[in-house]
Amino acid sequence: MSRVDIGVVSDVRSGSRVGVLVSDVAREWTIGEMAKAARVTVRTLHHYDRLRLLVPSSRSMSGHRRYRVADVHRLYRILSLRSLGFPLSAISQLLDPDAGMALLNVVAAGGTFGNPAWLRPH
Repeated sequence: MSRVDIGVVSDVRSGSRVGVLVSDVAREWTIGEMAKAARVTVRTLHHYDRLRLLVPSSRSMSGHRRYRVADVHRLYRILSLRSLGFPLSAISQLLDPDAGMALLNVVAAGGTFGNPAWLRPH
């Protein structure tokens, strides 16, 4: 089986926040592996799960969280938005597949979405 670099590297402008994960194509990560690679705590990942912000793709037979490549990419987006100062409630909206693009278009145009404080220019 070939090795695949799933491209979880941070943008040069935001510093080295997320480590690179190299995996087999069908690889899954435990919560500990995910936390270590992303340099966050397991508690943070539990919190994101409770908020439905980052729900693991699956669970082991014993109920342990298991993360796949799509989850890693989502975590990277969450951490990137957090580093830009967005609150978790806004990140949830930004990552929502239905509302996210509309909200991003409003932000890109310099407007606000219902005039929330987190979108107002400082």
